[in-house]
Amino acid sequence: MLLVGIFGFGVKKSGDIYTAQDLQILDLYAHQVGIAVENTKLYADLKLFNEKLQLEVEKATQDLRITNSQIALRNKDLGALQKITNLITKTLDLSQITQTIADSIHTELGYIGGIIYFYDKEKKALRPSAITKTPLTQMAIKVLPKSPFEYEINDADDNLNADAFKSGSMKMSNKFSDFVHPPLPKTLIDEMQKLLGMKTVIAVPIFVENEAIGLINFGLNKNQGEVTDQELQMMRSLADQMGIVVRNVRLYDAVKSYSGKLEEANEYLKELDQTKSEFISIASHQLRSPMTGIKGYLSMLIDGDFGALDDKKKGIMKQMLDNSERLIRLINIFLNVSRIEAGRLHLDKRETQISDVIKSVIMEMSNQAKAKKLDLYFDEPKEKIPPFTADFDKLRDVILNFVDNAI
Repeated sequence: MLLVGIFGFGVKKSGDIYTAQDLQILDLYAHQVGIAVENTKLYADLKLFNEKLQLEVEKATQDLRITNSQIALRNKDLGALQKITNLITKTLDLSQITQTIADSIHTELGYIGGIIYFYDKEKKALRPSAITKTPLTQMAIKVLPKSPFEYEINDADDNLNADAFKSGSMKMSNKFSDFVHPPLPKTLIDEMQKLLGMKTVIAVPIFVENEAIGLINFGLNKNQGEVTDQELQMMRSLADQMGIVVRNVRLYDAVKSYSGKLEEANEYLKELDQTKSEFISIASHQLRSPMTGIKGYLSMLIDGDFGALDDKKKGIMKQMLDNSERLIRLINIFLNVSRIEAGRLHLDKRETQISDVIKSVIMEMSNQAKAKKLDLYFDEPKEKIPPFTADFDKLRDVILNFVDNAI
């Protein structure tokens, strides 16, 4: 896998550490971005390829030294290559694309036929993926004792196909056996070559990101000396197009795979989020009931319902009451959060005077401020602030949290 960049993430806004689920999402996201970068490169390659074709057409038509017959032939080849490109861009099925290219070697380029190989890294062998289908090639295949797709060319085999793949360079010979023996026996190969009328065989490597992934064998009914540079260039262009298609399919499969994983991760996170909300709601309800009881008993103790308390004990009880009220407020916040997430938050909107809200907060928090030797007061404006519609209790909670945090 090629490294194209690095994401750096700072501290989360919540202050929490990154969870395993966070890291999984970031990893999937990074893969998605990497795939997007590769897709951009692919688009540039395809654009460059089309520009190259256009330049070649312009060069062929503007060069006065090229004869009219050569120009016509060149345009014919470019048209054939463009037609092949149009055919293979209609699908992302690699087996279908490979067979289309193999058949186009005969139908569009006018050669006897061809074989497309892909390299199997595990077996370290070139394996046939598609063979041109014509009545003549089908007849020649019947000479073999088993399917041609069962014959593999290993790295260690001494033939031109293995040499072309390992060296990354084009190879040419007038003997088909020089390319496929071993594994095929020479006698059968010579019989097939005679039946096909094949005079020249050319091996052209297929590359993806400067890495050879396979090769194409072209079978021609002309001698080596009659093969033009223009034809060799056409073969290289077709092999390059095959490489671009393979990379395109790989990227598509990768996007599809990671999209599936991302969808699964999102569903899992939704379940976790729902479980978290349910837990907060249940826990908050369970905590609020006993805390309300504790607050009530503390108020009764301070008021002397169970007997008089000295100032020291009464002060301790007031601190406990303040802390219990603070804890109840925190529980209410948790409940509000769970209600918001569930879409069940109810707002009791009525005419509200902000000064009344602030005064009630000052009254409740004054003892807590005094305990820390702080002055807490409300500098009420001279001009009365007009009333507005709001939820008095929710607005009070907001202001109370500000004052509580400040203290």
